[in-house]
Amino acid sequence: MRREFSAKTKEQRYEFAKHCCESCGISLEGKRPEFDHDNADGLTGDNSFDNCRCLCHVCHLAKTRDDIEKIARAKRRARKA
Repeated sequence: MRREFSAKTKEQRYEFAKHCCESCGISLEGKRPEFDHDNADGLTGDNSFDNCRCLCHVCHLAKTRDDIEKIARAKRRARKA
């Protein structure tokens, strides 16, 4: 089950990132920031401030594609074990 970050964690991370995408550095002023688990939620990531990343939409899509592949790989390994 996917776990979401709290509003407080999102607000703190947005301020920590100085209102910029933590991947490409683009300003998120006037845009809707997106928040993602650094260590994917599906790979035992937690909802802590340290595991939260403030991203622009483009970087979030790219990271999600990568995370989906990693999660699928981990599930295949688990089934073989």
